[in-house]
Amino acid sequence: MDTAILTNVQRGSLHDGPGVRTTFFFQGCNLHCTWCHNPETIPPEPVLMRYANRCIGCRICKDVCMNGLRKEDCTLCGACTEACPAEARVFSGTRRTAEELLDIALREQRFYGTDGGVTCSGGEPMLQIEFLERFLPMLKEHGIRTAVDTAGCIPWTQYERILPYTDLFLMDYKLADERKHKEYTGVSRTRIAENLRKFADCGREVWIRMPIIPGVNDTAEDVCAAGRELSDIGFRGTVELLPFHRLGQGKYDALGLNYRFADTQPPSKEHMEKLKHTLRSQFDTLNVK
Repeated sequence: MDTAILTNVQRGSLHDGPGVRTTFFFQGCNLHCTWCHNPETIPPEPVLMRYANRCIGCRICKDVCMNGLRKEDCTLCGACTEACPAEARVFSGTRRTAEELLDIALREQRFYGTDGGVTCSGGEPMLQIEFLERFLPMLKEHGIRTAVDTAGCIPWTQYERILPYTDLFLMDYKLADERKHKEYTGVSRTRIAENLRKFADCGREVWIRMPIIPGVNDTAEDVCAAGRELSDIGFRGTVELLPFHRLGQGKYDALGLNYRFADTQPPSKEHMEKLKHTLRSQFDTLNVK
């Protein structure tokens, strides 16, 4: 596959793996986490986003729309997004070639140092595995370190196809409890649990990243259940606890979606440190960040 659908390119990222990185966000995800801060990446194809706070009232969009801006009749032709001078109407994703992304990475390469590199995130980049099979080797040919951010709910045979070209896997860990996992993500964790065991023994560096969501998985029991599972399968790598935030709320408004966590406050720094201390004290083989 020569092209992929991307929703964003973030340069100089410090949060998607070690060092300074260029992060490519891929369209499409097979989980539907209720707290997702990038809801525009969930559908497999680009979606139209309408930012009312950007609108300047010029009505150019209505002049170019063959359906008079009726949402139910929208064909996603893109005429309104191209005409809008304020970028109040935008598509969530665009098709990019592997060569385009490689060019971006090469221009950023001087900032990577010894630890940084490129991270393929999303969404779920593994849903565009044919593109990754083409793109990741191109990066390795130029000495660029690679990372793939995944929720782990993909057949293991797909991961095997990119193991030789991936230096680091960032695996999202939501919940140890099957019932709650299905309630809050829309999918069973059976395949994820199976893949966790394989990641623990895959010969590549793996970081486990657990978002801490108030009222969902923010208790000592929740993080200890995760630590117990990781310890039982022999995982000895890095575990990151990431605090919930509401930075994606505007995206829900732009998509016309209800945000379940609109009134939820992020966990305090003190609470996050307490959870990390609990995990460290009970599972000393884990490198908790």
